[in-house]
Amino acid sequence: MKTRDLFLIACLVAAGAIWFAGWSGEAEEIDPGLESSDVVLPVAACDPGVATCYLDLPGDGRMIVEFSAHPPQALRPFIARATLEPSDEVRGVQLNLSGVDMDMGIIDHTLQKDDDGSFKGEVVLPICVTGVMRWQADFIVEYADTRVVVPLIFSNGK
Repeated sequence: MKTRDLFLIACLVAAGAIWFAGWSGEAEEIDPGLESSDVVLPVAACDPGVATCYLDLPGDGRMIVEFSAHPPQALRPFIARATLEPSDEVRGVQLNLSGVDMDMGIIDHTLQKDDDGSFKGEVVLPICVTGVMRWQADFIVEYADTRVVVPLIFSNGK
């Protein structure tokens, strides 16, 4: 089998898995059940696919976002880590990934709390026929009475 054929099959399998997991065929907003008390920040100017991002949060908070791969590659697992300061009131962190220029559905990850207090999870980006693609990473930080959505844009590698 030729490399081109394997690439096409991999893309079709990834698209089928996303569809089977719940893609409705309609454009979806990244709205994880937001309420009026939730805060959605503007897209940050930092690219976690290139470097560590240091972000200010409401209420004198801070978030550090790191990807283990620079840049992340499609079909190659990498670790997404979010470190929050202060972290004592953080109940959890979710990472929602979506294509910026192409609808790839929403890929949800619940990040697990690590021994050092940060939240991390393994991420695998699906492959697509266009090759390099821009992704939006929405980090949703859950506190007792509100959630803060921190959107970042990054590109996968070649």
